[in-house]
Amino acid sequence: MPLEPGMANPKTSSPGPIQDSLFNRWQRRLTAIAQQPIYQATSDDARGEPSEVNSANAAMVPRPNQAAVWSSTESADATATPLSVTPVSIRASLFDSLRDRLQSPLQNQTEYPLEIDILREDKKRELLVLILHKILNLLDDLRYSEVQPQQLSDRRSQLFYDLWQSILTDYFGKYYVVQVDGLEVEVVTILSQDARAVQDSIFSRIPFAIDLLGHFLFKAPLEIDSVPYSLGTPEAFERAEMLLDHLVIQMGNSVIYPLLNRLADVEIIKQNFYRRQLMSSREIARFRNTLSWHYRRKQWVDEPTAIFESSYALFTIGGMGIKQTNVYASRRGELDRLSGIPLLMTLLLEFRDALSPRFRGAIAALGSGVIYLLTDVIGRAIGLIGRG
Repeated sequence: MPLEPGMANPKTSSPGPIQDSLFNRWQRRLTAIAQQPIYQATSDDARGEPSEVNSANAAMVPRPNQAAVWSSTESADATATPLSVTPVSIRASLFDSLRDRLQSPLQNQTEYPLEIDILREDKKRELLVLILHKILNLLDDLRYSEVQPQQLSDRRSQLFYDLWQSILTDYFGKYYVVQVDGLEVEVVTILSQDARAVQDSIFSRIPFAIDLLGHFLFKAPLEIDSVPYSLGTPEAFERAEMLLDHLVIQMGNSVIYPLLNRLADVEIIKQNFYRRQLMSSREIARFRNTLSWHYRRKQWVDEPTAIFESSYALFTIGGMGIKQTNVYASRRGELDRLSGIPLLMTLLLEFRDALSPRFRGAIAALGSGVIYLLTDVIGRAIGLIGRG
């Protein structure tokens, strides 16, 4: 379901063979883990309780202090897993990398609006770091529970819901209340009412999320351009990095999505969370309407196009902000299930692809004919007239 309207008034390229320089880069990144521990347990951690995440400690993401060293006897097979690389060490390196990149600017540099765009920079960073922390906790819980690979897919909805609830509670505060029409309402309680909408609009559209969890927990290979790459290979590391970025950003959107639906124009919310440029009622309504149109365009145009092109759009973090990267993946099953407007969109694309080369050829031939007419016929006639 798209966001409720704003009430107008109130392919990556195929991975090649591993080169020495690339191999050395991954080795340095993995072995660096052992040299600089970044997390110290607090009293809250010792009791098994989540510690509060704020701007002062937002960079602190727990990760194991365990070295990962590449084996000098690694197989020549590009998809082989180095013996000394473990899920824990790979996970630690990935989370450390994203934690560092979250300290950079987080401006949206894509052509699509994101729910988190309404947040101030510090509140956006606080939210994304908290989500990174919570995903790490989820992985630990799954590992200690000895969950089986098939159970990840079976429990996908429940896993996302529990993760979302945990983020909501820690980000806003379990007992955080605001005044709405003279009544005090608990923010987490009222936002939780949009669980189904968040599931349909965001959670169900996050690609490869279960594959990423399985990669961390069970060393399941990641498929890249229809080729499986094992844990510890540079290709799998790079793809896992992209998937983790996308998961964190989309979880951030899922937290702000119900806020914009339920409490968008509450003054205390605006003062505490919003960018100054988007605090007026008019700007909030415009922002909500832009998001609403985006979800409809995505449902009818962008998603069918991506399915037809066998690709997924992933949000990644790097450089000066949030960017979009398209990756190839077979989506034939989804294409066969399309109906209505999305199916019509794919037929229009196919029709355009069929006619476009012929149309361009006809235009080129017509242009050549016009040029010949102007130069060789009319031009010569004008020359003869000029000479009498």
